[in-house]
Amino acid sequence: MLQRWQQLEREVSTAGAALQQLQEKRQQQAADSSKQAELLLQELRATTRTGTEVKTEIKKILRGETEAEKRVVAVAESVAATLQHLESLFIHRGCQAQQQDPAAASAAAAAAAAAAAATGEAAEGPGDAAEKGAAAAEQQQQQQQQQHQQQQQLEAAKEKLVQRISSTARTIGSFREQQTAAEVQQHLASIAAAGHVERHKLLLSMVEQTSAWLVSVQRILSSSSSSSSSSSSSFIGTGSSRSSMLYLQQLMLQLLQLLQQLLQQQQQLQQQQQLQQQQLLQQEDSKP
Repeated sequence: MLQRWQQLEREVSTAGAALQQLQEKRQQQAADSSKQAELLLQELRATTRTGTEVKTEIKKILRGETEAEKRVVAVAESVAATLQHLESLFIHRGCQAQQQDPAAASAAAAAAAAAAAATGEAAEGPGDAAEKGAAAAEQQQQQQQQQHQQQQQLEAAKEKLVQRISSTARTIGSFREQQTAAEVQQHLASIAAAGHVERHKLLLSMVEQTSAWLVSVQRILSSSSSSSSSSSSSFIGTGSSRSSMLYLQQLMLQLLQLLQQLLQQQQQLQQQQQLQQQQLLQQEDSKP
C-alpha cells in the first residue's frame, strides 16, 4: 500500500506539472498576441496619418470649384474618416472592422474647363475676332497644362495612400492568420487541460482513499502499541521475552512515525494540487 501511495504521489505531481506547463503556454500566447496587436495598432495609426496627409494635399490641389473636384475632395475626406474609424475600432474591439477597397480612395481627375470660343460675328472686325480666338486657345492650353499637373499630383497622392493601405491590409491578414492559429492551439490546449483535470481529480480521489487507509493503520498500530505496552509491564517471564516485546514496541513506534510523516506529506501535496486545480478552473472561467 505504501508503494501504491508513492506511485500516486508521483502521478499527481506529473499531472500538476502538465497543468502548470499549459498555464505557462497560455500566458506566453497572450503576451505574443498583445505584442502583435501593438504592432498592428502602430501600422493603423501610420495609415491614418497618411490618409489625413493625402486629404490635405488633395484640398490644396483642388479648390472644389467644380462638381468633379468636390467629389474628389469628398472621397478623400471619407477615406481619412474611415481610416480613423478603423483605428478606433481596433483599439476598442480588436481587428474586427471590415477593410475598404483601396480603389475607393481614388477618384476621377477634375473635369476639363470649357474653352472660351469666339462665336458669331464680331462687331470689331475679323482682326479682333482672330485675336480673341488666339487668346482663347492660349487660355485653353494653360488650363489643360494645369489639369495635367493636378492629375499627376492626384495620382501621386492616390498611389501613396494605396501603398499604405495595401501594407496595412497585409499586416491585418497576417495578424488574423496568427490569431486563428493561436485559437486552434488554445482549443487543443483546453481539451488537453480538461483531460489533465479529470485525471487529477481521479488521482486525488485515490490519494484520499490511500490516506484514509493510512489513518486506519495508524489507529490500529496505536492501539496495538498501547496494548503491548500494557502487557509488557505486567508480563513476568524470561529476559528474552521482555527484549522481544520491547523490540516489537520500538518497531511499531517507528512505523507510526513513518506513517505520520507520510500523512503530512500527502496533505501538503493534496493542498498544492487542489490550489493548482482551482487556479486552472478560474482561468478557464475567465476566458471570453
